[in-house]
Amino acid sequence: MARTFTTIESLEQYLKSTIVNSLEGEVAKKVKQVESKNVTETVYNAYNPIKYKQRKNRGGLSDVRNMTSRVDKQDMVLTVENDTEVNPLHHNDFPNYSDDDDSLFRNAYPSSYGLAEIIENGTSGGLLPAYNPPRPFTQNTIEDLSQNRQHITAMKKGLKSQGVTAK
Repeated sequence: MARTFTTIESLEQYLKSTIVNSLEGEVAKKVKQVESKNVTETVYNAYNPIKYKQRKNRGGLSDVRNMTSRVDKQDMVLTVENDTEVNPLHHNDFPNYSDDDDSLFRNAYPSSYGLAEIIENGTSGGLLPAYNPPRPFTQNTIEDLSQNRQHITAMKKGLKSQGVTAK
């Protein structure tokens, strides 16, 4: 059924609302899926760790449940962040680690850093036990979306589900 708008403002409000709904739904879901794929390719396929188990889609970096999304409704901008916490089982890298006192482990990673930032940018020693090269899964996700335009397809699908056809 076709909609009729009596003012430009009401049309603009309707379009903004459908765009925001699509960003919050289909587009956010697709971006998370693409990031999960890029984490697998860029991070997990880079090597097999000896000292810990990769959590992967069970609470790890590629688990979309660890990714949050929000939409700035004024500017209609989607932000997706990977909020995966550092693996507590990684404490084997710390020779003085004690199950009773995990402060050494917790203090090795600045509280402002999440696992995503540590993996994306790499580590260079200091309190951390070894150098880990950057594995830029976020940048690879951006490039993947730019090249393959899955987010555009998801936006069109989201708009269509709300009665708006976009070409």
